[in-house]
Amino acid sequence: MKKTLKEIVSFLFLGVIVAIFVWQSYQVIPATAEAPPGYRADQGTTSQITLAQGESIQVFATSTCVSRIVSTGVTSLWITFIDSAIRPSVNVGHFHATSTTVGYDSGIYGCGLVRMYNPYPTTTLITITEFGGFR
Repeated sequence: MKKTLKEIVSFLFLGVIVAIFVWQSYQVIPATAEAPPGYRADQGTTSQITLAQGESIQVFATSTCVSRIVSTGVTSLWITFIDSAIRPSVNVGHFHATSTTVGYDSGIYGCGLVRMYNPYPTTTLITITEFGGFR
């Protein structure tokens, strides 16, 4: 009888440890400023900016997002995705082609500071959507 009671207590103790581990794993948010794999966005914000010829601007500066979607108009852009003093310019940064819509996943590109540069002699309209609030 004592052996059975000891096994039951051990089994319950192990069950509590497993339950705590499972609960804790759902509470952890990654420190890399990206959404956990398989999570979905709860919210999204869209804005439009006008980028003049030769202008370089800071577009995002958040640290929690799931993804960002950038749509360009009549010109291509150069984009940087790093938190530093480096400003995008011709051949510096990521090339974003004319009249395209691209989703930049936070797991690949991060979720920090983003700057854009328009090297062409035409002003362009850029539509930007940022998704966040993942769960």
